[in-house]
Amino acid sequence: MRDLGIMFVLPLLLYAAIRKPFIGLGLWLWTSAFNINQIVYGFAMNIPFNKLFAGVTIVSFLFSKEKSAFKLEGLSLLVILFFIIATISNLVGIGNEVVAWARWTLFAKIILFYFFAVCIMQKKIHFELLIWMLVISIGALSATEGVKFLVSGGAHRIGELRGISGDNNFFGVMIVTVIPLACYIFTQVEHKTLRLGVLGVIFFMILGIFSTFSRGAFLGLSVFAFSFWKSSNNKFLWFILLVIIALGIVNLMPDTWLNRMDSVENADEDSSFMGRVIAWKIAILIAMDNFFGGGFRAVENMNVWYQYSLEFSKVDFITSPDAPPYFKATHSAYFQVLSNHGFIGLFIYLLMLLTAYIKLIIIELRAIKNQLESWIIMLSKMLKLALVSFSFSSAAVNLAYFDFLYAIFAMVVALSTIVAQQIKLKSL
Repeated sequence: MRDLGIMFVLPLLLYAAIRKPFIGLGLWLWTSAFNINQIVYGFAMNIPFNKLFAGVTIVSFLFSKEKSAFKLEGLSLLVILFFIIATISNLVGIGNEVVAWARWTLFAKIILFYFFAVCIMQKKIHFELLIWMLVISIGALSATEGVKFLVSGGAHRIGELRGISGDNNFFGVMIVTVIPLACYIFTQVEHKTLRLGVLGVIFFMILGIFSTFSRGAFLGLSVFAFSFWKSSNNKFLWFILLVIIALGIVNLMPDTWLNRMDSVENADEDSSFMGRVIAWKIAILIAMDNFFGGGFRAVENMNVWYQYSLEFSKVDFITSPDAPPYFKATHSAYFQVLSNHGFIGLFIYLLMLLTAYIKLIIIELRAIKNQLESWIIMLSKMLKLALVSFSFSSAAVNLAYFDFLYAIFAMVVALSTIVAQQIKLKSL
């Protein structure tokens, strides 16, 4: 029945994507964030939805009369450089070539999405459709888990989810990144019932983060809450509200959840965390020995792991147990990049994050100074929060090549172009 429903809607979605490239872009991101093939059965499981929408979007854009010429600016240049470094890393890589190039292919598709997104997004509706697709899919799914968490009295814990290609930590970061964007949608919705519905989704999304039991996601949520309070106009009111929420968490959360979060303060006694430290040391050793890093998933290669586990004495300034006879993922976007692409790759990656953040500050200040539309100011603020939340939470999760991050980068560049155009029109 689910297959038939999707097959009935699919022609309509394809038609809409052909008519309007921005609709195809939204569907492209949606099927990248949410794996439809995992929630269908029968013949629909074999349909490459993501490739289908990507292809339709590209064709639609090429034949569109409203094409926007791509202009190379700072952030896009850094994205290109990072992709070039990633490619070189694979060419001189020390891991499994088949695994490395398979991962490179996935990253290449994300970069392709980035450049088409920059060219396609030209209006408010283009940004909002992209955000709505995330709120409808990831927001609704995480809100459902949040309801389960509330009903179970905090006992519900997310393991693996159909439709999400990743574990609880991955899903937690997805939620943290989408929450600020859902807040933007809340500010733009005028219908009272729909507005209340979006607010409810945001509330249960937050509970959904708790149900992941992910320390990285909780860190991202904490950073988001602080940043939101800092940028709000009613700091005292929000401070009281956040204190009430924090007290509620302490009193209502089960001991298992509180113990899990408390382990952050006792990292040296946490075997899970110390396992990550061991992987970080391996990542540092790989970067020290290979200028362009070891290539994609180098740390997760058993031969590479064993080779560098014998050289722990070079980084003995970092205290950790000896490396186990099996590899561990780095569980950090930054050490992931370091091991894959070396110090130069990490530098460019950090520069991308910093450049995007600075551009958003400039966008907001220019929009306020020139009295541009309020949605631009609000979107720049929420994109900043999404970027900051991701940057902190991804420090504990392998998400350097996260689709949402490059979607945020694309929105930053496209929004900057819109601001420049509107200021130019105002000056005429």
